[in-house]
Amino acid sequence: MKRKPMNVVDRAKFCRDVAILNDDSEETIEILRDFQSDSSIFSTAKIPISEWATGTLIMLGKLKYEENVTEDMDYILRVYKDFKKEYEKGNLEL
Repeated sequence: MKRKPMNVVDRAKFCRDVAILNDDSEETIEILRDFQSDSSIFSTAKIPISEWATGTLIMLGKLKYEENVTEDMDYILRVYKDFKKEYEKGNLEL
């Protein structure tokens, strides 16, 4: 199945939404694995999409944190957990 191309903001939102919703469908995991080689920088945080995708895979339990520690990983996981809390409180719309 051919996927619609996403710009860098949409790729970052995709990673965030997947982490919040715990979407571990086969198609989603495939997209995240593709994103792991994406060096595009998400301008707000200056972190490559590849790291956001890796953080999402860690949140989904598909990768181990210990094997994927990077300078930004703690920040990424903290952001995802905070977004998830706000979503669960009804303060964040996806």
